[in-house]
Amino acid sequence: MSVSDVLTPRASVLLQDRAVVPLLGWMAPEGRALQVVTPPTSRLTLPLSLALAGADDRWVVADGPAFYDGLTGHHLHWDGGCFVPDPQAQGHAPGFTAKSETASGGQLFLTMESRVPQGEPLAGALAQVCQAVLGYPPTGWGRTEPAGLRWDRARFTAELGSRPGRAVVVCSAGMVASTSVMPLPDGSHLEQSTVVIGFADPSTVPVPQMSGIVAKLPGVSAAAAQVRFGRPDLTVEPRWTGAPVSIQL
Repeated sequence: MSVSDVLTPRASVLLQDRAVVPLLGWMAPEGRALQVVTPPTSRLTLPLSLALAGADDRWVVADGPAFYDGLTGHHLHWDGGCFVPDPQAQGHAPGFTAKSETASGGQLFLTMESRVPQGEPLAGALAQVCQAVLGYPPTGWGRTEPAGLRWDRARFTAELGSRPGRAVVVCSAGMVASTSVMPLPDGSHLEQSTVVIGFADPSTVPVPQMSGIVAKLPGVSAAAAQVRFGRPDLTVEPRWTGAPVSIQL
């Protein structure tokens, strides 16, 4: 398979029929939307689903002759340049509202923005969340999946500090995080991270403890947390799993 199965001036369309589709290094079409087409039996890894954040970035689910967005359930059609919402369709695609055959767990979603002073190591807040919730630090990281580098804040800082603005994946058992680093004029760095931790039982998500955990994170200027419902392994199915519940921080 080529890097792009369909390439137009507006989109790079990738056809993937594997059971689980990860975020790979060549999924970075400069100046084009990324659109990943799968059957309804496929799942995305969380880093790939988070990477589909652009206006026309989409997970396109081919369900028979129809297409729908695997993250929103919107009906899609091909307009000659990329997949876009079908203005004539109403409601959500039937495949999106179908009940999953897998038991749903709880997922703690924490988004945060932190400022790291010049000369200080990066990822302090991210590592502290992992330690506080799971009881151990991250175990690996990488710019794509699988995260094949052993966790080392010094190396993380050296590489992301010299090549900022690139989203990376930081993993440990039960946790996935996507983070980006941007330099600021005064020599400090701005980190924007989404940390997701999976729980087999939604009632075990540490909701009461989150405000105290976030209050102790170094340099965090903004944060928001939710409990969502989905697979404990943090892969994403192309169907509705329920409304998220916000956590007061």
